[in-house]
Amino acid sequence: AADDVSGICAILDALRRVIRDKTPHGDIEVAFSACEEIGVQGSKHFNFSDFKAKQAYVIDCPGRIGKIVNQAPAKYKITATVKGIKAHAGNEPEKGLNAIKVAACALAEMPEGRISPAVTSNFGMIQGGSGTNVVCDKCVITGEARGTDETALEEYLLRVKEIFAKTATRFNTEIEVDIKLLYHTFYVDPSDSVIKTLLQAFKSEGIDGFCQKGGGGSDGNHFNWNGIKSVVIALGYSKNHTNAEQIYYEDMLRCGKVLQSLVRQIHDQAK
Repeated sequence: AADDVSGICAILDALRRVIRDKTPHGDIEVAFSACEEIGVQGSKHFNFSDFKAKQAYVIDCPGRIGKIVNQAPAKYKITATVKGIKAHAGNEPEKGLNAIKVAACALAEMPEGRISPAVTSNFGMIQGGSGTNVVCDKCVITGEARGTDETALEEYLLRVKEIFAKTATRFNTEIEVDIKLLYHTFYVDPSDSVIKTLLQAFKSEGIDGFCQKGGGGSDGNHFNWNGIKSVVIALGYSKNHTNAEQIYYEDMLRCGKVLQSLVRQIHDQAK
């Protein structure tokens, strides 16, 4: 569970260091969210007006220590419900319409993967059918689309709707398409103080910091959308969302030190 229990460990380690070393600091607000892996649903429901801070650092990113994600995509959930006609598969299959086949025809036409440098898409779930002896009358396709270019992302989603509509017409059936925004994109300029301060904290620990565009969502998407400028910090894990997930233990330890330095840097700047 390096993604993202390691982030929790780094935060707690930083707080321990601040208390132990009596590090000068201002107010420190710590937020732990739930349901991040199912569309960043937990932090979506934070009462952001309760936070005093105007900037935030999210400790939740693959990569070696020093990596700063200053841009991340918006994400939409796509759900398409394909309607077929149920029939006995042996006695009268010609009276049925196989919803799974209709869904497959739609997906065969669908652009997927890396659509452009700014947009990606994946249809990762398909559910339907009750038995091999029944022509399937309902199939549900679930997918996603992400992008840092809102216009290009909207154009892709329009194409998705068009393909499902065209397929429904071809088979004289209905396909209900529901597209839901899960979180917005964000971009923080590298010259912004939220990044410059972090770079100073990295430097104090002998780490070369750098900015990089990310491909995933995080609590940072919701913080930025709600007026709290935020970037995401990597802390050494990789191959997350697989059985081969791993972490550089020394990176996690160094992250705690960087966060302690960050607390000190922000305090000193506020003098």
